[in-house]
Amino acid sequence: MTKWTKDYIRVKNKAPKISHEPPIVDFKVRNPITYIKNWWKKIIGNEGVEIKIKVRPITTLLIVALVLTGTYGLGVITAFLAKVPMIKDVLPTPIPLQTPQPTTNPWKETAFSGILRYSSVTGKYYLTTTSAEAITLEVPPTVDAARLVGKKIFAVGKYNITTDILIISDITGLVILPASTQPIPTFTPSPTPTLTSELISG
Repeated sequence: MTKWTKDYIRVKNKAPKISHEPPIVDFKVRNPITYIKNWWKKIIGNEGVEIKIKVRPITTLLIVALVLTGTYGLGVITAFLAKVPMIKDVLPTPIPLQTPQPTTNPWKETAFSGILRYSSVTGKYYLTTTSAEAITLEVPPTVDAARLVGKKIFAVGKYNITTDILIISDITGLVILPASTQPIPTFTPSPTPTLTSELISG
């Protein structure tokens, strides 16, 4: 270190010699909470996105007009190019998505009532219902349907909704009621005598 005195004499002091020998044990403990706080400040300080947009009405209208014109023009150009034979082969054709149709069971257990008819031409039995519909009947050999031809019946079985065929499991004849109603005889009750208060007191 150099000092200047009044008479401008330079005096030089020698600095003490410090040895730079490494210590035998060097142990440092840092505060982990301070480290975590500093790390958190770095993350939060850099967090977020800042977007600045200035929108002016005329600019907005011009951008919207350009976008609409561009999409319309693209559609017109694509439709025009799709008609050109050579380009038609190059452009990808949209493939329609086919949704799988659920398969329904055409057979259902049901019953019908109507008049039983027999056709000698086809050799089949038919059931004519009140809705003027004829249902083809498949009569098993165990069921005697010949005795009920021309009568009103009630047929139970499995019906196929696609082919209009009823496979009969049971068939019964129905009793036809008369069209006019018959009056039911009724009896009118006769009045019963009651005792009055004059007879009781007298």
